[in-house]
Amino acid sequence: GHVWVEGDNKRASYDSRHFGCIARGLITGRALYVIWPPKRFGTKLTSFNDDDDDDD
Repeated sequence: GHVWVEGDNKRASYDSRHFGCIARGLITGRALYVIWPPKRFGTKLTSFNDDDDDDD
């Protein structure tokens, strides 16, 4: 699959808004905490599933 990535500084980040989605296989880092959806804020990210894209 592919993912959409965004930096934390909208004006200075070179991210998917410029180059589009990237293949998951190209990701070498890992997320440590969840910030969205709010009900999961601060929890450790244990998986990277398409089913996790909750809009709450």
